[in-house]
Amino acid sequence: MKAFGGLIWLGAVQGFAGISVKAGELHVTPSLPRAWRRLAFPFCWQGQQLHFEITQASLTVRSDRAVRLLVNNTAVEIEGEWTFSLSADERREAK
Repeated sequence: MKAFGGLIWLGAVQGFAGISVKAGELHVTPSLPRAWRRLAFPFCWQGQQLHFEITQASLTVRSDRAVRLLVNNTAVEIEGEWTFSLSADERREAK
């Protein structure tokens, strides 16, 4: 049963949070289903602990050390807490 829970977590992180690795870079392209209000989860990237919180309107990323990632194909460097607006034009819509 534990493996099944891991598959659900992975599906949510890859599908709805849009977490992927391309050419060695971490990409985040959130697309929550309309009925979801929030998705929050920890994520370890290259030994660095990150925390993501996604709502329909925003993406918040927390990191204790500087980390580079791509949010909706825009490169950013995060240290501390950063919140990004997810306007309807900037996000993919999940059905």
